[in-house]
Amino acid sequence: MPLSIDIEEGYSESAEQVAELVAGLQALGVAGINLEDGTKAPALLAEKIQAIRLKVGQSIYINARTDVYLRGLAEGQAALEMATKRLRLYREAGADGGFIPGLQDAQTARYLADSLSMPLNLIVASSEPIKELSKVGIRRFSMGPVPFVKAYQQLVNLQDADYPALNFAAINALF
Repeated sequence: MPLSIDIEEGYSESAEQVAELVAGLQALGVAGINLEDGTKAPALLAEKIQAIRLKVGQSIYINARTDVYLRGLAEGQAALEMATKRLRLYREAGADGGFIPGLQDAQTARYLADSLSMPLNLIVASSEPIKELSKVGIRRFSMGPVPFVKAYQQLVNLQDADYPALNFAAINALF
């Protein structure tokens, strides 16, 4: 089964170091990565993507994440234009797909899917919007931290039940 790893911003500002990290992950059998722009300049992520392509070629899937919507870097039409510009830059740099966490609007998703020549990935909180979003051109779906948060909430809710064998103090200390 192909394994994709989220490497945040690549754990380095150096494009060459990020490319070395990806080459090492690929040697371990990783088939794809998520690499994000965060609040950094889009040119930095494009440089990292180019360095990865130079190092490992086309043999690994690069899902370029833009945080325009997730971090609220812009709103409305400005957010749409910023996300479009960033994802085009990342595609030109060699990204295979675009990841847009925080975007939930089907009309905006349709515009992006129609105007970008790359498969797009969104985070969904449940399976309900997948059918609608796939109709507008979204090709990958992630649940993000939703399953973990829901499972953790169930454990917290068990505190009110009579389960003395569960050590909730230890569980809560982890988080």
